[in-house]
Amino acid sequence: MSQDIETEGKTVTIAVEQGLKDLKLSRDEVEVTVLEEGNAGFLGMGSKPARVRIRRKRWEDDKTGDRPKSEAAKEAAKPKPAPQKREPQPAPESRPTARDRMMQDASPADPEKACAEAKNVIDELLKLAGISFESITCTWDKSQERVHAEIDSEDGELLIGKGGKNLEAIQFLVTIITGRRLGQPTAIQVETEGYWAKLEEKILAEADRAVDQIKADGGEYRFEPMDPALRRLIHRRLADNADVMTASEGEGSSRKVVVKAR
Repeated sequence: MSQDIETEGKTVTIAVEQGLKDLKLSRDEVEVTVLEEGNAGFLGMGSKPARVRIRRKRWEDDKTGDRPKSEAAKEAAKPKPAPQKREPQPAPESRPTARDRMMQDASPADPEKACAEAKNVIDELLKLAGISFESITCTWDKSQERVHAEIDSEDGELLIGKGGKNLEAIQFLVTIITGRRLGQPTAIQVETEGYWAKLEEKILAEADRAVDQIKADGGEYRFEPMDPALRRLIHRRLADNADVMTASEGEGSSRKVVVKAR
């Protein structure tokens, strides 16, 4: 078998792992040259695999092999310094993410202008991704103080993606770009095929059950980690409830809503 091979994968790591498997070698036994980093594209469009060249090391490449065994044994026999005791550190304070801070003050001064700009941004992104659509409708959702954008497309399944990841990514991009163009954070929901409506209905029902549980048994109720827009939905739902209060805890993708008795 040749000692030099080229492999591809979605990422450099996957490409390297495939090459090691083909050569039946460990990572320490090879040298890796990245030929192409790869590109995930946008919503799977225009993606390119990562490509690497893997070469088996020659014995002379590993200078550590030239050391006499006796010297290596002496090094191994040297007593190791005792590990220093570390004082326990307090748990890091739960801090809001950048996306949370963006959502805290997300009501535009001109909702009509916000709707028009959000529509333009969605139109640009979908055309850039090569996704066809029949129409984009944007309206102002007064109850949630956000732009509600509805995409009518035959590629709804692609827009939503596995577990809603594509739609969540589109929504995040539209929110960021629109906010920058308006010069003010703006909450935006990008919907297709009723995905968010169904999910929000389940989450709001869970919020109501959480209140009933706390009123009956006390204690706290923790939701699963979720997107900032969905956490905001729960906070707004229970903001005026006299029996409970809400807070967010955790970092990044692990951030979640906690409901407690007042």
